[in-house]
Amino acid sequence: QARFLAHLVFLKKQWGIEQNFLVESANNFPSDCGLASSASSFAALTLAAGQMFQQIKPQSWGADLRTLSSLSRQGSGSSCRSLYTPWALWAAEYAEPVEVPYKKFLHQVIIVEAGKKEVSSSEAHKWVAQSSLFPGRIERAEKRLKEFIHSLRAQQWQKSFEITWAEFWDMHALFATCAPPFMYMTPGSQKVLEEILHFWKTQGDGPLVTMDAGANVHFMWREDQKEMAQAQEKHWQQHFRVISS
Repeated sequence: QARFLAHLVFLKKQWGIEQNFLVESANNFPSDCGLASSASSFAALTLAAGQMFQQIKPQSWGADLRTLSSLSRQGSGSSCRSLYTPWALWAAEYAEPVEVPYKKFLHQVIIVEAGKKEVSSSEAHKWVAQSSLFPGRIERAEKRLKEFIHSLRAQQWQKSFEITWAEFWDMHALFATCAPPFMYMTPGSQKVLEEILHFWKTQGDGPLVTMDAGANVHFMWREDQKEMAQAQEKHWQQHFRVISS
């Protein structure tokens, strides 16, 4: 709460606002388990405050999403992307929208672990630099990013899957090889990953699959894969909570 309200104080200073405000904020999904709850909440606070402050004390620079993205980043770095939909790229001081042919996805999160992470994302960022696999990590990520955007624009779905699959495994390998080593993946995570990989192999199609710094697994389906997505949701609801959007 202190960090959250400190961001509001920061935003007030940017606009020169002196009034006090009642802030109410909530998530409809678990917090502190690798689902970017801070990104969503800080983006929401920045957007709401920016719109309100513009009415109280209009500024020539305060209404565009690029500016709000830059301001949101001061509270939570990854929140700068959460102001855009469906795709955004965090380049430097702010994020910008990325144009691809897919305008809407069916998003599923398989909640393997809803509890608070033992190692926070901030701590993980510090520790992974000690991994023997860290040299070249930035270059690998940037290379995959370019390939991923190209594959989306070319509508090469299987290639997009292969890139996201390799990327999150690369990231989680850093966690397991840093000092001290730790793991976010659980037996539940691996069960989901093994089954969806088998699904891809047997069907020749499937969702994009990725993981953040946590145990939970994300599926992203094309709109024309709705029946596949519904079947997978029904299946995984027998084992875990599934959040769909």
